[in-house]
Amino acid sequence: MFEASARRCVQRLTGYRTFETYDALADAGGVFLGWIAAPPRLPGLLRSIEARSRGGESRYR
Repeated sequence: MFEASARRCVQRLTGYRTFETYDALADAGGVFLGWIAAPPRLPGLLRSIEARSRGGESRYR
């Protein structure tokens, strides 16, 4: 995350690229959601969501 933020700050110095705060926040949000969904933090989360969307029962309640 630090590397992406640093790159965005350097982009501002080029003159033809800009630093967008909301773009950096969107990147951070994506990293956070990926961290939450990745095993072993919430094992079986995606499997549980898929099972519920198909109308099946899930053992992860």
